[in-house]
Amino acid sequence: MSKLQPDAEMIRKVTEFAQKVAWENPDLQVLKSEFAGHYPLIAETIQDHLVRSDRRQKLVLPDLRAFANQSVGVFTDYGGESSDAKFRTYSTLVCGWNLTNPFVEGMTLVRNIHRLGEKEIAFKDFGMGQVARALPGYLNALDRVPGFLFTLAVDRQLSSIFGPQTKEARERIGQDLEAAGLGVRKPAINEKLLRIVHVAALLTGLLTHDGQQIFWMTDKDSIVPSQEQHGYALDLFGRILTMYARDGFSFPSLVGFTPFAQRNLVLLDLLSSTDVVAGAVEQYLTRWQSTDPADIQVKEGCDLVLQWLAHDGVGLKKMNVMLRPGAGENIEAVTLEFDLQNPPDDPIIIPVPVEGSD
Repeated sequence: MSKLQPDAEMIRKVTEFAQKVAWENPDLQVLKSEFAGHYPLIAETIQDHLVRSDRRQKLVLPDLRAFANQSVGVFTDYGGESSDAKFRTYSTLVCGWNLTNPFVEGMTLVRNIHRLGEKEIAFKDFGMGQVARALPGYLNALDRVPGFLFTLAVDRQLSSIFGPQTKEARERIGQDLEAAGLGVRKPAINEKLLRIVHVAALLTGLLTHDGQQIFWMTDKDSIVPSQEQHGYALDLFGRILTMYARDGFSFPSLVGFTPFAQRNLVLLDLLSSTDVVAGAVEQYLTRWQSTDPADIQVKEGCDLVLQWLAHDGVGLKKMNVMLRPGAGENIEAVTLEFDLQNPPDDPIIIPVPVEGSD
């Protein structure tokens, strides 16, 4: 069967869309001098990796103001909860909510073709025939979302990335959160919550613009086991966002959702992107620690996600960073880049503006 080739008009439309949703000459300096010394390692790491990627002319960020977009969705999910996992992974998608029509159209087709009904696309279900058959189409549809998908992988040997690796330091974090009226949790849950919220708030501060409305949807697990704890988490997100929001920017609303409170398939499909990526990256890194990279075997479906992470989409841009123990008591930060061993012979190249390019 011959490969279906896009016609000239389709390429023109896709190119025009890609250029309109790419942020030309983005301001990458999110960290503020007034909070110097108060930013955690992960904040400095993300900004450093963004700047380095930009210098290499490999960074393209979405312009979430495109087509007069007024709402920004933030989606978070996590991997590495099982006892055999060597890494904990935290995936965050920040996207233009009013720019998701191409994704919605693509997913409507995918769901109809594979008869998914209201079945959620989840990493744990990659073995199901319907989900496995739908996965390539799902990933292709996600590439149409104007947004940024960032995944943080943290070696489980690091009990904290917010201070010394001591019980006393972790307990002090909990005391500070309680004193600030942000709820009471076990130390490990506080650490998880802070990792998630700092990454999500930094990326939101980086990508949002003055006057936009923001909503945050996170998986309902240990950080938001109840409505009360969800309220604390959303309050924390709002407070930390002030450390990363641009000076003079204000947001008329910041609301939070968890899955299934209102079953919206578009929201669930966007949230699933963070679930499948967190799961795939964790599985690969866990096996990478004990296996020669050439011999790593991952479950079916996981390989497709890793291949998908090797390229940016027309709308969706991706980045992955790993934190692991370094020399002495230092923490080492590494950018994870997945490359295709056998890239397509005839890729479609979509030109997008990159600062410093010819």
